[in-house]
Amino acid sequence: MQEIRRQARSTSLARAQVTTLREQLFKLSARIEESVRRIVVHLPQSFPYATEWTASARQLGAAPG
Repeated sequence: MQEIRRQARSTSLARAQVTTLREQLFKLSARIEESVRRIVVHLPQSFPYATEWTASARQLGAAPG
């Protein structure tokens, strides 16, 4: 959680507490698609923190796609 908090520095969640990050970035319903080579997370279109979630995931090593 501390690494995710550190990576969120460049987003609007820069000063968020760990509980806020958990509630806004992890408690969501998403469709997960697995293949042999990758895992794709399909976020809902109405997810208000999609840009923050994507930015944090990319900074942690997720490939764009």
